[in-house]
Amino acid sequence: MNDPTETLLAQSLANHATEAPSDTSLLADVHTRLGRRRRARTAGAAVLACAAVATAITGINNLTNEVAPSPAPATVAQPAKGWHWESYSNIQIQVPDSWQDGTFSHLWTCRGGKPAGPTVGRPTTGIVPMMACGSLAPPVAERVSHAFFDYNLQPGVFARGNGWTEEAKVFGAVGVSVFTDDDAVRRQIIDSAQLITGTDAYGCAPSSPAVGNTRWRPETGDGVAAMGEVKSIQICAYRGTTSANQPPPLVASAQLTGDDARAVGEALREAPEIPDRGVFSGNVTAAEGCQVSDSEILVLRLRGDSGEQEVVSRFAQCGATGFDDGLMVRQLTKPVLKPVVDAINRPEFIPPALQHLLR
Repeated sequence: MNDPTETLLAQSLANHATEAPSDTSLLADVHTRLGRRRRARTAGAAVLACAAVATAITGINNLTNEVAPSPAPATVAQPAKGWHWESYSNIQIQVPDSWQDGTFSHLWTCRGGKPAGPTVGRPTTGIVPMMACGSLAPPVAERVSHAFFDYNLQPGVFARGNGWTEEAKVFGAVGVSVFTDDDAVRRQIIDSAQLITGTDAYGCAPSSPAVGNTRWRPETGDGVAAMGEVKSIQICAYRGTTSANQPPPLVASAQLTGDDARAVGEALREAPEIPDRGVFSGNVTAAEGCQVSDSEILVLRLRGDSGEQEVVSRFAQCGATGFDDGLMVRQLTKPVLKPVVDAINRPEFIPPALQHLLR
């Protein structure tokens, strides 16, 4: 077994084999962007609140402490009606379509504000002050069901009082925590969790050669102009940088099909060409004289009548930004950028100069 994640998982399973609980010890089996989810998109809102605090205090109400079993084979089944896939790093889960994007976890009081409904969260790339952290779980009247991708999770099932339960499943360094008072929904989400082998349900790999390499340009296809009518667009969001000791940088994935994909394809072909000012061929833009640092990038794969084309979009805090198909860099225009960002709700931070394109 050469994959580091699989090695970690195998070691963890071996270490805890003797602690595995019996069947009778287990509990009974039983974001604002809702329309986009029904078009088979996945999205993620950024949340990472006080992970160290969570790790330290989660064990208080631990009911079981087993390591998650090996994931099912990496054949991605179609989700049940009314459910969709969500991905982060190298794992994916199914959640109900009614679960929206939101800045939420069981430590939501670190951020303040109650979400409107059930939500899915991801670690944030921003700074969350620890001094604002509240209790282990909010008061019952302020609780909202959620699934939260996170690092340093403690696997197991945890009672949170008044019929609410939290369950965490871990694959190596990354896991998912589900917090809800609906045991059947919790069980279905946790049972669906699996490692991504190859690509996820929307065709996104856990990593991309574009991550951490501002010189990288797509090498597939003959350019957007030669694609013909676009039938579908895979949208993969990645952290802008990564390192050998970090989990895979996939943040979220989504898909546009039908009229939505066709309209974005047409708008992308019509977007004005912009000169390559350095962002797509080096680390420093001559015009601004600043170091390019992308917190996130988007990698798109367009499928059209005449083939496929990969496109990378960067959102530098300074310097040139655009859609690059390897042959031409096109301007970020509202008819292209807004539908893509709406579908995946990424990147987490949009430079102020681009925010007018999303209104």
